[in-house]
Amino acid sequence: MDLIILDVIMPLLNGMDTARELRDADQTVPIVFLTSSREFAVDSYEVKAFHYLIKPVDAGKLFSVLDNFKKTLNLRKNTFAAQTKDGFLSIPVSDVDFLEAQNKQVLFHMSDGTKITVQELFSRCAEIFSPENGFCRCHRSYIVNLSCVRLFTKTEITTFGDALVPISRNSYAAFKEIYFQHMFE
Repeated sequence: MDLIILDVIMPLLNGMDTARELRDADQTVPIVFLTSSREFAVDSYEVKAFHYLIKPVDAGKLFSVLDNFKKTLNLRKNTFAAQTKDGFLSIPVSDVDFLEAQNKQVLFHMSDGTKITVQELFSRCAEIFSPENGFCRCHRSYIVNLSCVRLFTKTEITTFGDALVPISRNSYAAFKEIYFQHMFE
């Protein structure tokens, strides 16, 4: 589950006891208490509640809590579990400038200038590093982070780190459209 919205006052097992049992199974899932009782607000810290809302809930407060949750959800989900020669590595997606296919491996060019060789199919990376996540496949062997594009021509992209990434003739029109769509979101 991504989020649990839980009342405190429930028949049989109260919300705090339910939250304790949930915490035994999952320490990280956010729990939002939505209840008419203020008396358990301090106890909610014990189960690491994400938020505690009092009924009747104001729509603005609820949407604010859900917006904050969405931000944390995106942070948690925006990592890529990569297999390297040394083991598995969690790579923050936002730290990737571009990806380069190299035989049966993928070279990740990172924002800090490092390069990570990942043992993964380029096609699988293309599913994750997609336009929905701020990336674009600009060449059959390259996927670029649209937020890292400093400038581009019909044949190449220059990143903020001054790396040059080729654009294929067949990909230019699609890249240009996706880039401007991303920039104006």
